[in-house]
Amino acid sequence: MSTALQIEVTLMVHGSWLKRLWFLVGAEPGCLVQVAAYVEPRVFAPGELAERQHFYVVKRGIVLYAAKVLTAGKTWG
Repeated sequence: MSTALQIEVTLMVHGSWLKRLWFLVGAEPGCLVQVAAYVEPRVFAPGELAERQHFYVVKRGIVLYAAKVLTAGKTWG
């Protein structure tokens, strides 16, 4: 794929959650593509603890973290 097409496809697939991250607001499309390329999807069962030293983004579902309820678009870690 050409670079322009890679950017377009990546933003179509991952754009919904990338736009919710406050620290990426205004970032260039190339930067967003690189961030999306390094993301590893993870699924946690109820009661399971997430590993430390990682950054997490809630795409779907609910997370209880530090006595707070986090929903889609929220982050921790």
